[in-house]
Amino acid sequence: MQMEVLAANALIEEMSSHVVWLPEDRLALTDSTATALLRQAVAHIREPAATSVRSFPAMGATMSEPVVVHLVPTTGRASDLFGGGFGLLVITAVVAPDAPDAALIRGCSTLLLPRLG
Repeated sequence: MQMEVLAANALIEEMSSHVVWLPEDRLALTDSTATALLRQAVAHIREPAATSVRSFPAMGATMSEPVVVHLVPTTGRASDLFGGGFGLLVITAVVAPDAPDAALIRGCSTLLLPRLG
């Protein structure tokens, strides 16, 4: 099954470290393993049982900047409109949460521990 992109937002269009735009409104991922998983998910999207999201990891072109790729199949009328072969591709960056520096936490615990005892 061909992965034709019907619409894309500016965020995914600018993800050149993860997404490769191909002729005829198609795309691939720079991570070849992730591209194979995406193709497999797209191939099964027309199946009646394909109602759950397919998610898998992918790396950027420099093997850094990990992301999670999600293929969300459509259901109901949206599925009927596209012959059951339509899904939404979402790419989520994997980033560390904003947390205080470890040295700061150690310093605070050093200050607090004597007072607790």
